[in-house]
Amino acid sequence: MRFPCVYMGPMNLAIAGYGGGTLGRNPYHWMEFLRQVPQGASATFWTSMRGLIPISAMAIVLGQHVRVGNEDNLWGPDKKRRTTVQQIEGAVRICKEFGRKVATAEEARQIMKIGVWYDSVEETLHNLGLPPTRKDGQTGFLVWETDGKKAVAKTGGDSHPMAYCMVPPTQVAAE
Repeated sequence: MRFPCVYMGPMNLAIAGYGGGTLGRNPYHWMEFLRQVPQGASATFWTSMRGLIPISAMAIVLGQHVRVGNEDNLWGPDKKRRTTVQQIEGAVRICKEFGRKVATAEEARQIMKIGVWYDSVEETLHNLGLPPTRKDGQTGFLVWETDGKKAVAKTGGDSHPMAYCMVPPTQVAAE
């Protein structure tokens, strides 16, 4: 039985760790989630209170994106109130410490492929790095045709392979 595909666009995932029915703050759970994210998807991590700084640092080191702000978090590690601007400044400091470039608004739109739509299910799967749709009676492991060459490295973005997302600290310092 085939089901119609309604959405044919990029995949942007947000993983929230609050506990109480959502993902907790165990880094192994976050890594397992990340392991299953398709290569062509963009993942954003966010959490609250004491988890904000360590989870944000882990996400940044792993080439992921972070979300901060008063709608999720009201205080910092010293348990004193932090404004959204102060939380953003903290995330920027972590990025600089680990050699990650902070995206401009336009770069963020490009990374998340805002306004991008695909013309078919197959194009959507291909852009996510997922195998093609299995045809009736088709068995075995499905792959896309390829020229066998390694893809061009990316300088920050959608996480896989993780090494592609890191920007050399010298480049960050120069900007």
